[in-house]
Amino acid sequence: MTKSKNTKIMNIYGTTRYVYLSSPDTKWDPKGKYHITLEVDKDKAQEARKAIDDIIGKEVADEHIANPNGKPVERGALQYGIEDKIITFKAQTKFKPEIVDRRNKPIDPEVSIWGGTTLWADIKLEGYNTNNKIGCKVYLMGVQIDDLVKGSGNGVSRFPDRGEKPSVLPEHKAPPKELY
Repeated sequence: MTKSKNTKIMNIYGTTRYVYLSSPDTKWDPKGKYHITLEVDKDKAQEARKAIDDIIGKEVADEHIANPNGKPVERGALQYGIEDKIITFKAQTKFKPEIVDRRNKPIDPEVSIWGGTTLWADIKLEGYNTNNKIGCKVYLMGVQIDDLVKGSGNGVSRFPDRGEKPSVLPEHKAPPKELY
């Protein structure tokens, strides 16, 4: 793997879908990885999306300059996905990221951060060029939480109490007694 000089540090704001900030995800890696999937409105995500695409473009251009007659390169997995009016970004790290609240005060490590939390994520975009693949990794450096959704893994619902709302179904009425 060649060391890339194509990097950029930026900040994106969105709503978390999958969150492993309180504890690492050990499903595929016994050492664990901290990661998030962040949903961002399509209009507000264009800068980050363009930055990722630009880094990949620079890596492809560098490869063509280094090997003008080389075989075609394969693109690595994109770290974002487009879903109708939102773009989802995936960011990860091996190390516990810094987690602070709106006032820049550290969040208690015992707090379990759940999906639906809105936050600003500091990310580092880094291009890569391996033997056969070119792409851009998105590394999570830290987060600042705007609106925290917290929960626990003890079977309690992760959905907040939204209060009573009248049913949209028609009310059941007993048939008139003369029909008995």
